[in-house]
Amino acid sequence: MSGIEGLSDANKGIFTMASCRHLSIAGCARTLLAAIVGLMVLAGAALAQTYPTKPITMIVVFAPGGPTDVLARIIADHMSRTLGQSIVIENVAGAGG
Repeated sequence: MSGIEGLSDANKGIFTMASCRHLSIAGCARTLLAAIVGLMVLAGAALAQTYPTKPITMIVVFAPGGPTDVLARIIADHMSRTLGQSIVIENVAGAGG
């Protein structure tokens, strides 16, 4: 008894459509092309989202008010204008290890 003999006619169709063994090379290529086009359509929907959707957090590993904090704020201001996205500076003293 082969693998699909015990299945109903509807299930045989689904089972055999999962493989390209019953198709010619051209039929298999068409099936593969249809799958690729379908994936590209789904990927296009994912790319339509704006990135990033939340503010960017820049972590400064020194206390606020120091030269590193000032430099980080200057860089964040330029990044914010370039990216069109708000950037939050978070000072975490001692996070440098």
